[in-house]
Amino acid sequence: MDTSEIFLDIACFFVGEDKEYVANIVGARYDCHPEVAFRTLIGRSLITIDTEKQNSLWMHDILRNMGREIIRQRSRQGRRYVKGARWALANLKILSIFF
Repeated sequence: MDTSEIFLDIACFFVGEDKEYVANIVGARYDCHPEVAFRTLIGRSLITIDTEKQNSLWMHDILRNMGREIIRQRSRQGRRYVKGARWALANLKILSIFF
């Protein structure tokens, strides 16, 4: 499991989102158990779970901006990460309406 890609997804799309919602997406996208990834990122002090705000994922603004900058750099180098991730996120949000 590549927790760096999960970190980047959280930085770009999921700061402030419900942990269970993100866990469903991460589990489906990376075919892994998301709790293991979350524990790894928490252990590295990259994310926290804010229990006062309904188990939402939290990340320091500096870390979030760093993750977003990594994605900007990748997109300048011709990688299609951003388009693919946005497409996948849009489709998952649409599907979540039906389930």
